[in-house]
Amino acid sequence: LEPQIIKGVYANWSLLVEPGGLESLIEIANTTEVNAIVIDIKQDTVYYDSQVQFFRDAGTVSPIYDVKEILTKLEENDIYAIGRLVVFQDPLVAEARPELAVQDVNGGLWRNEVGIGWVDAFHEELWDANIALAVEAIDLGFDEVQYDYVRFPSDGDLTTADFAKEYTAENRETAITTFMQRSYDAVHDAGGKLAADLFGFITIVDDEQYIGQRFSKLEPYLDYVSMMIYPSHFSEGNIASAPGHPNDYPYETIYESLERAEQIV
Repeated sequence: LEPQIIKGVYANWSLLVEPGGLESLIEIANTTEVNAIVIDIKQDTVYYDSQVQFFRDAGTVSPIYDVKEILTKLEENDIYAIGRLVVFQDPLVAEARPELAVQDVNGGLWRNEVGIGWVDAFHEELWDANIALAVEAIDLGFDEVQYDYVRFPSDGDLTTADFAKEYTAENRETAITTFMQRSYDAVHDAGGKLAADLFGFITIVDDEQYIGQRFSKLEPYLDYVSMMIYPSHFSEGNIASAPGHPNDYPYETIYESLERAEQIV
């Protein structure tokens, strides 16, 4: 089979509720090399009328668009449909099910530096719920599910964070890798593809970077990887081919990061 090059644009929830918003992206796809659209399906809120009982019970299903109508339009225009699903940065579930959230040793929910609560990725009930949502999306007609925030929290005072298991590198890595493996099997059984947004720095140093994402462990369970290679997030000296701060050398930063990713796998 000839490999298909996917070039996508992103439709966040606000654009999807604008009159003509989706149609404007379809027009771009029909007149350029763009052939895919990323649709937000869950970020705090589940944006369509999901039947996954976990999220219905948590009160986080709040339909703002007709998912079948959207997918029909994409199919009619031969556009590859990707569903973006935010996994563990889920403050609404954290509030609704505090026993599944990261706790604060001082009492209540742990919150990051901007006051957002996270669910605790050690809880397998959360794994099952998000996998069920991913499979539902494929069954509805999405070609691919793209996980975002599929990790432990990184911003905020983690010295006060209390997790369900001992907060070690091995445990974090095992949790995220096992969740991804189960997701991969379930999504493939449903006939879809699995992708994930991963921290760019995990290709520079092959460890879990305190968030559970180890590239060499996750890559076997992903069809596609979207590396978040933000040059501003690197420090001088991280990129050997950059003669200064990586933010001033975006090409070298991105090229070398991808090159190292290939070496790791």
